[in-house]
Amino acid sequence: AQFRALETEALLSLKECQNTIIALGGGAVLNPKNVEFLQGIGSLVYLSTDPATLRARMNKENPPAFLDENNLEASFLTTF
Repeated sequence: AQFRALETEALLSLKECQNTIIALGGGAVLNPKNVEFLQGIGSLVYLSTDPATLRARMNKENPPAFLDENNLEASFLTTF
């Protein structure tokens, strides 16, 4: 919850940005306030894909920290 609050605070600090691309993690758009803000300052493009595609793209040598490097497959399935 604290991370999401800081994420919203960081987004709101960008209100003066112009001609800028802002790349966000997927969780940022879970908050309707964030979506409303982003739509108000410009175009919002949301990219999504299915878990199988994400798994294929994942770097197996340097997996994301939220996955168990000792059991990537099982932790990936429980995360997504």
